[in-house]
Amino acid sequence: MLKELKNQKISLERDQERQARNIERWKKSIADAELKQKENTNDLNSADISIIKAEVSIKSAEKELKEIK
Repeated sequence: MLKELKNQKISLERDQERQARNIERWKKSIADAELKQKENTNDLNSADISIIKAEVSIKSAEKELKEIK
């Protein structure tokens, strides 16, 4: 019985170590995902600005064309 308890303790200690490693890996994955999300948000904002600039240029060109006609 004592041997079984010792083996069970060893198994639990290994599980504890494995879970600690998993948690650290998951924390890193979360941090990486958060960074990627932030970069994506920045890219979206840049795309929005580019779209607005393009729309302004198109409207300006359309206005000039109307004035020429």
